[in-house]
Amino acid sequence: MMLKTTFAALIAVAASAFIVAPAAAQEEDKVVARVNSYEIKASEVALAAEDLLPQLGNLPKQSRYPFIVQYLVERHLLAQAGQQQKMDQTSEYKKRLDYYQAKALRDAYFLKVLKPQVTEDDARKEYDKQAAKLGTQEKVHARHILVADEKTAKEVHGQLKGNVEAFDELAKKYAAGANTDLGFLAPDDKPVEISKAAFALKVGEVSAPVKTEFGWHVLKIDERKVPEPQPFEKIKGGLIQLLSRQKVQAAVAILTKKAKIEILDPDLKKLAEQQKKQQQ
Repeated sequence: MMLKTTFAALIAVAASAFIVAPAAAQEEDKVVARVNSYEIKASEVALAAEDLLPQLGNLPKQSRYPFIVQYLVERHLLAQAGQQQKMDQTSEYKKRLDYYQAKALRDAYFLKVLKPQVTEDDARKEYDKQAAKLGTQEKVHARHILVADEKTAKEVHGQLKGNVEAFDELAKKYAAGANTDLGFLAPDDKPVEISKAAFALKVGEVSAPVKTEFGWHVLKIDERKVPEPQPFEKIKGGLIQLLSRQKVQAAVAILTKKAKIEILDPDLKKLAEQQKKQQQ
């Protein structure tokens, strides 16, 4: 079930940020290793850290820097072997070169043109805007038992009347191990049928069966509260990332209007037409 993204998503983004290269790498582009005659510099380590970010999250912080350097050593060993066998003259190499050249240009454009447009002041304004919403908007913590038909939903609701404590037991029986926790809902979260029914309940109450496109729901409210925002410094990095992505999306929208883009694959053209109809 899709529920509207809230301030908590920004916290998750900020929590994922970390430094993988030593502080000295920020001060000078020193040589950290040498493979035959090729010098691996701190700047290359930083670039590799961006590419390896998903893998680095599973490593202890003290292991990330040596892991990246070892990765680069192995890569240049294989690259040098490929060059000796004249792989740089093959069509496969040229295809990959074109691909990574476009990536390099895109990354450079983002770092030099788009990223500087997002400042800490912008992040602070976004924080204040989101915090203001949180400060006035009550949320309810809801759980539900989702079933396929109204008859079963009424059966569940009937058993819960006067016996709310049986909710977990009935959830195991009727929801077949599905996740019953909807988390904290805002009044405008979707599906609107769920949020409307949830906000009509008091803590500990269960709802009559509610129908959505997913089936029939019986809701139970565990808590109501006005959430407090996280400190700005804790999520500043995540906010800057969020605003940077918005800058990229805006730039792409402008460039798309000016460009001539042709989708030639028949299946992709058909899918694009279907999506356009859905949006309309």
